[in-house]
Amino acid sequence: MYTVAIILPVYATPENKRLPYFEQAIRSFTRQNLANTNAVIVGIVVDDGSEEDVESAVKQCKDSRIRYSRRERKPDDLATLSNAMNFGIELCLNKSKDVFTSEEADEIAALTYLCSDDLLRNGSIEKRLGKLSRDTSFVYSDFAMFSDKNGMEYIKKMDFEPDVSKILRKCRAFNFPHPTSMWEINFLQKIKEFVGRKYGQQGVFDSTITQREDIDSSLSTFETAFQLGFGISYVPAVSYFTRMDTGGISSNGTEAEKIYYEHLVQEKHGTADEQLKTAKIMGNLKDDLPWSLGIYLPEKIKPTLRPIKQFIKPILFRLQHKELVTELSDLLN
Repeated sequence: MYTVAIILPVYATPENKRLPYFEQAIRSFTRQNLANTNAVIVGIVVDDGSEEDVESAVKQCKDSRIRYSRRERKPDDLATLSNAMNFGIELCLNKSKDVFTSEEADEIAALTYLCSDDLLRNGSIEKRLGKLSRDTSFVYSDFAMFSDKNGMEYIKKMDFEPDVSKILRKCRAFNFPHPTSMWEINFLQKIKEFVGRKYGQQGVFDSTITQREDIDSSLSTFETAFQLGFGISYVPAVSYFTRMDTGGISSNGTEAEKIYYEHLVQEKHGTADEQLKTAKIMGNLKDDLPWSLGIYLPEKIKPTLRPIKQFIKPILFRLQHKELVTELSDLLN
């Protein structure tokens, strides 16, 4: 038997109204199954000092595969996802008997995570796990972005590049599906050791930043793979639904603060500021190419075309991705 661990970090308060989202995330987890009867999925809820009763929400789902663990926040802790993620990763690396049975702990093979306001697509774990091995060590896939107001809005993809040195140069804040990351467990330990030596970090995720922690961890992953000669794998399908702008464990910064942290993370990993700007521009054009051609139109005409775009584009998108839209609706209801 081998074990796949999914970390579910959550910080729920009366103000952030996180519990309803978290319950949807758990429901998407309960639909995950593996065809291989020798494998088991274990969900580790890391309650990051919530004021709401997260443990009761876990018990209500009545799925024995989900385990609860609470992390007590320290007075000097920053509001960052990194603390909860590192806590969960340590439980896995140390094969903690607090969350795993002895048999599960002995055979931990892979780890991924699910943010408390996001959703796993049906078959998400199985599809990614099928591409993971000790030689590849890391796998990612596409994901779909959605909002409670508009439903599914767009799909984020990244062209697969087998050369890790090349993909490291391409890995930017605007075009990598960070939440789909799944690591082989021994490789995760190597990432921890690498960032400890190079950046003085205490865990895989950087607890000194309060925005863009996922970008930082992705760059650390690719750096480690490049330095140690590991390969990577890609699943060319949507495996994950990301809910847009609901706030969470990390601080809810302004747009200027988010941009600041994007630059901070890129500089930390030695990527050029000018390359980041180029990636942002090209990423926006690629996501919206037919409409972006409107940049060549006279300024007076653009305002008249904008309502047409806002009306037609969502309709075309939903028709093109009817299966995904239906599945998302089912997960939310």
